[in-house]
Parts: sequence; structure tokens; C-alpha cells
Amino acid sequence: MRPGRGRSPGRGNGDDRRLDFLIAGVQKGGTTSLYRMLAQHPQIASARKELHYFSDEKRDWSSPNYRPYHRRIRWSESATVAGESTPSYVFWPGAMERIKAYNPDIRLVLSFRDPVERAFSQWCMERERRDDIPGFGEAIRAVSPRRWPRSPAEAGHPTRAFVGRGYYGEQLTHVLGLFPAEHVLLLDFHQMFTELPASLNRVTDLIGVERFGDVPRQLRERARPLAIDAEPPREEDVSLLVDRYASDLAVFERFSGLGVAAWPTARVLAGSLAPADLARGLAGTTTFSGARGGDSADRTDRS
Repeated sequence: MRPGRGRSPGRGNGDDRRLDFLIAGVQKGGTTSLYRMLAQHPQIASARKELHYFSDEKRDWSSPNYRPYHRRIRWSESATVAGESTPSYVFWPGAMERIKAYNPDIRLVLSFRDPVERAFSQWCMERERRDDIPGFGEAIRAVSPRRWPRSPAEAGHPTRAFVGRGYYGEQLTHVLGLFPAEHVLLLDFHQMFTELPASLNRVTDLIGVERFGDVPRQLRERARPLAIDAEPPREEDVSLLVDRYASDLAVFERFSGLGVAAWPTARVLAGSLAPADLARGLAGTTTFSGARGGDSADRTDRS
């Protein structure tokens, strides 16, 4: 446990006690499972997932009232730090500046996954929830920025930001321009689960609580078949996204230090994976009932 990160004298656990850490991204990067595990730690006070406080454009950010936010935290007698998880924070323009103004000493946890996989996973989630979400190919072309949005107006509706959320290089350099690198923990989505004890140790060390004695239950919802009435992703859809992300992915790899060579997007760029094969791999995670659906496996994605 890092010294000096527990409850500060005189701050208590009431309406004025500020949060110590945030799981701030990325959406569809395993943040739900990670937060549910952390919520089982006796020294961590938590809230329900995704409060969306710092990405709320309806608040008066010239004079914010944090007390309603703090009241969402469930404190226990053993808790020494508090945190919440809203994976849109790293993406939403202005959120990181608001977080710094709130607590410049806060710790941030960011989990990243291949940007094409992430975009497809978000589309599957939104398509299942909402009838007005178009097919994958149309959705990624309808709102297809060539960079990370710089304003809420440019970002558009968060449920349509399939492409914009994947510009990790720009988002990360923005974060590191506001917070010390030692306050920001970067995780690889797949590695986080294949090396779960080590990943959890890194998180607990960052936020300043004791390490888990035993790996907590992940409390994930039971994997179930996801059936979507749409066509599966096409080769040209994958090629468009890979082209969009190419230069930004190089920036992300340089600043993050995470190895992305095994990510499908990087493999397509390196010529070791064909876009058509990646499209088939994505389609194999979901059951499609569109004209080109065909057979596919059950969904086993982690949110």
C-alpha cells in the first residue's frame, strides 16, 4: 500500500469528501468487471457504475456543487478511499479538465482494447438496446470523425460515437497533459483478464489500499447469445476503421508503452491479418439474422 493515500484527517466520509480514483475509460474495455471486483474490497467505498458526473453538460461548471455527487458513494467503516467508474470520461471533451479542477491528485485507471473491436462491441450493445441504431457499416460512416472530438458538439450523441472513442493516442496525450503519468494506470483489456491477480495488484497499489488476498469474484453477467437483426461487418467496414486509426494507434503505442502488435488493427496494418478475416472474426462473436448473417458463435464479450 502506498503511504499517504488513505482518508485524510478532518475530511471524513461525508458530503465534502472527494473521490480518490476514477476508472475513466474506455467503454467496452472491461471496466464493468474491474469495478465490480474493486467494489468488493473492504477499503474501497464505491457507487453504482457510470455516474456520468463530469460528462454532464447540463451542470453549471462555473460553480459546481459536488455534494450530490458525493452522496452517491456508499461508505463503510473500513473504507479509506472512494472511487467510481464512468468509462466515457476519457473520451468526453472537457471531462478531464473538470476532473482536474475537482481533484488534481486523483488517480485514473484506463483500460484499452483494439479500437476496431471496441467500436464493434459498442455497436452490438447499442444495436441490441435501441431500434434506431443503423447497421454497422452505416453507423461508422454516419459519424466518422478523423480525430478525437474537441468539443461536446463535435462529439455528438455518445451512443453514436463508435469511431471517435477509438482515437486513443489523442485521448491519452490529453490526459497526460493534465495529470502526472505516475497517477495514471494503463491496462490492456485482454491482458487484464489473462493476468488478473497482477492487474489487480497494480490497481490497488495505484489507489493506495492493501492488495487482495484472494482474487475477488468477477460477478459478470452470464454470457448469452447476442442476436442482432442486421448484416455482419464487411471487409470494407474494417478497412475504413483501420485506415482511420492507423496514425493515432502509433501515437498511442508510443505514449502508452503498451504493446499493441497483437491487436487486430495493428496486425492488419502490418499485413499479417487480412481485413476480411478480421471482419469474419468480429462476426463470429455475434449471431446475425440479416441478409448476410450466416452461422456464428455465442457472444462471450466482457463489457
